[in-house]
Amino acid sequence: MVTNLSEKGLFIRTDVMTPQLDSQVAITLTIGETSIIVSGKPVRSENIRGYYTGIGVEVIDPPQNYLDLFDSLLAVL
Repeated sequence: MVTNLSEKGLFIRTDVMTPQLDSQVAITLTIGETSIIVSGKPVRSENIRGYYTGIGVEVIDPPQNYLDLFDSLLAVL
């Protein structure tokens, strides 16, 4: 679950072990019937008492549909 989103990154809440920092990942964001695929680089992981709670990902070269999603979310704030 994405809990924080910006033009250049996002934070994903997960209790599954996260990918190695500085690797590259593909992320599929699904909103309704629309899917957006972005490439990213994990830049930090978060854990509490040894339990994984999430990962911060830097978006690499965000596609226009990702930027459009970000803009649409800003419009409702």
